[in-house]
Amino acid sequence: MIYIGGGLFHLSLFVVIILGAPHMLVWKSLIGLGWPTLPLPVVDWMAAVGIIAMVILLINRRIHPVLKLISGPAEFFAWLFVFLPMITGYMMTHHIGGSYEALYARHMITVDVLMIWIPLSRISHFVFYFFSRAIHGQEFGKRGVAV
Repeated sequence: MIYIGGGLFHLSLFVVIILGAPHMLVWKSLIGLGWPTLPLPVVDWMAAVGIIAMVILLINRRIHPVLKLISGPAEFFAWLFVFLPMITGYMMTHHIGGSYEALYARHMITVDVLMIWIPLSRISHFVFYFFSRAIHGQEFGKRGVAV
């Protein structure tokens, strides 16, 4: 369950952040590059899948005996700080819970909190993944470990 939920969560996050038109426009304004995006219903469906996957992963973390033992406040804060931008973005897209401006402000505040939290947490793996893989590969190569 954790592999399917984790895979669906990561896939949905990629689809929404990279292949969703509103986010692509943000990227275009920041880096000057644009690319083709997926239709809104596809991105919307993937966002819902990601939200559901996150809830399932949280439930699994709370009931799985080993995950329960190794989970502390940092893991639950990380979950919350990733979940809030996803749910507020979904609410903004569907105009649930207030005016567009208020929903947009909530979404941006939760994204800002996430951006502050990332370097302080384990979820920095999305930034450092390729660096850590290269370092591990180099270390294993020095020790003569056969792959």
